[in-house]
Amino acid sequence: MYIDAAKLEDEVSAHLIRHDYDLVDFQVRRGAQGTLYRIFIDRIDLAPVKLEDCEKIALPLKLFLTSLGVFGDNTQIEVSSPGFDRILKRDQDFERFRGRRVRVRFRDGDSKRTIVGILSGFDSERLEIESLENCDEDRLFVVRRDLIEVRLVSEV
Repeated sequence: MYIDAAKLEDEVSAHLIRHDYDLVDFQVRRGAQGTLYRIFIDRIDLAPVKLEDCEKIALPLKLFLTSLGVFGDNTQIEVSSPGFDRILKRDQDFERFRGRRVRVRFRDGDSKRTIVGILSGFDSERLEIESLENCDEDRLFVVRRDLIEVRLVSEV
């Protein structure tokens, strides 16, 4: 059975919430060896994700994906914490980590650019990054449709 990747991500997110986890990122890799689902989770209570959390939710996720008809013999699942350099995608991510250092990759015309600075604000159209490192500007507004990736910069 084929399910659109965005719909599948929504289904997995809803399933995780029922188990007190939040979906941070969902990746599907298809290749000659089969399909790999990479699922990055957070705890609803915002406590750090531990190995036990990943182990605890892996089997229920596998069974859930099987029930949807998207998990078979040549399928693997990887459940992981988002890590210190976690990806930020949703408004709730930007709100939670406002004031933190981020690395932003985005399209700038025909080229790609990477900046590091403080996520100082956001709205539905753009992110505001301040205190830019190795950049002539003090503040930059990045249009969200031009974003390639936004990640926390590890403070460790």
